Amino acid sequence: MNSDRHRLTALRRLAGAMLSVMVIFTATSLSANDDACDPKPAEGDFVLPMPEGLKMVFRPVFLGVGDGDFAAREIKLGDRAGGGFKEYPTVVVLGGSFRLPGPGGAEDWAFYVGKYEVSEAQYYSVVNSEKKGSANPVTMISLNDARQFVARYNSWLHEHQPETLPVHEEVSGFLRLPTEAEWEFAARGGTVVDADTFDRRHPYSQSLARYEWFSGPSSSHDKIKKIGRLPPNPLGLHDMLGNVCEMTETLYQVEYVQGRTGGYVVRGGSFRTPEARLRSSLRTEAPFYTPARREFKQDELGFRLVIASPVYAGSQTSRRLEEAWETYRTTRPTPGPATAATGTTAGKTTYQMEDAFKSLERLELELERSGQASENAIAQLGLLKSSFGDMRSIVAKAEQESAAAWTRMGSFTAWFLSRELRKQGDSAALLDSARKGGDADEIELFEARHANLLANIRDASAQYGLVMQELGKINREQVLRGFAQYETHLIKLGAVDQIRMHRVVVRQYEEYAANQRLNLEAWKVQLHE
Repeated sequence: MNSDRHRLTALRRLAGAMLSVMVIFTATSLSANDDACDPKPAEGDFVLPMPEGLKMVFRPVFLGVGDGDFAAREIKLGDRAGGGFKEYPTVVVLGGSFRLPGPGGAEDWAFYVGKYEVSEAQYYSVVNSEKKGSANPVTMISLNDARQFVARYNSWLHEHQPETLPVHEEVSGFLRLPTEAEWEFAARGGTVVDADTFDRRHPYSQSLARYEWFSGPSSSHDKIKKIGRLPPNPLGLHDMLGNVCEMTETLYQVEYVQGRTGGYVVRGGSFRTPEARLRSSLRTEAPFYTPARREFKQDELGFRLVIASPVYAGSQTSRRLEEAWETYRTTRPTPGPATAATGTTAGKTTYQMEDAFKSLERLELELERSGQASENAIAQLGLLKSSFGDMRSIVAKAEQESAAAWTRMGSFTAWFLSRELRKQGDSAALLDSARKGGDADEIELFEARHANLLANIRDASAQYGLVMQELGKINREQVLRGFAQYETHLIKLGAVDQIRMHRVVVRQYEEYAANQRLNLEAWKVQLHE
């Protein structure tokens, strides 16, 4: 009897030991699954601990604006070619949360973006430690569920690992969902890509299937995938455009920053999205509740986090902002409606002048009603109002001169670029021939010439992109008038080749004016023809 009891006790202890090993193995496996997405953390990764021994990895996203108190970056959201009026190109201003040493060593504003979508294992480690999840992105949760996860994770970090959070001035950062602008800036590649790549539908030079999960047999087979299995985007972020759609903290408005406010913005596509629809600008509205009055959830909707900080992060913040304001306000972006956000410089200036003119009219009316203003004061207001007419003429004249200068520069740059592009084949052939000949001096000579040619093409391409962006800030009629005047000049000179290139430039400008996006690779092909 005693021996049976001892055997039973031993079996129970063995079972308990096996259960402990299984629990440890399960937690270790989950951690390993999470680590498997990032077996060798990349340089610049920022890692936060999580319950159950897990971790969450972030990447810094720099804005390239320096460390000024009001430093911010104007970015263009949207892609009218793919999304119609819902993604009409609109300029917004994006700021950072932390001053960090940038790629060049100087301090720059940045924010942190989750390297991966939040996994089931990470989610349940915070909200329900008894439930074990996989390395798949967590789905079938509502926006409120995601926010509850964020709140609990912040609380856990503040209680158990407060020193691991990044600090801005005197205050620790905190976790939240990304804003729509933060998400798209990161999805496009931020400042690590050139302007042409940033303007493309996605920032990948190779097949989209290499980087993102989308619908069909060439990619996801319409099934959700574990986080981080494919290579990242240029910023080191995985699954930005595919696998699961991602929640943001931004309320949905049709024109990004104006219009009726509805549900919340969901960005990116999913494992069910066709490849042709996957793009950095893809945005949809998610309702807070279904028609059946239940919280909205989907099996292809997940999220990733960002680390941000309060604006007033220290006792000296307010004083510094006040001191910096006077300098900043003279160059700050012109406030106005979203429809004017991608308008011309003259249009924005006119909007600002009209706003000031209306303020003067209201002041004049108020003074007349009060009967307290002298005749001289009323006369001075009249002079101020009449001066706005002169200012409109000055703005129009400046825009006309600017259009003439930029159209000439664009035409000449395109002609120069087309000549350099045509030399590329012959230059490569001469270099190849020299290498086969084996003469070291000749090889060095032709390598230097070919390198110089490639540098000319690179610099001219960047210059051409800049010209298009500047032309986009000028009234279209003025630009076309400038192109017409320069073509007349070229005809008088009999510059046949330049005239042909000039007309290609006009067509490419029209494309840019319609879409507000650079398309340099395709344009170079047209210039080479």
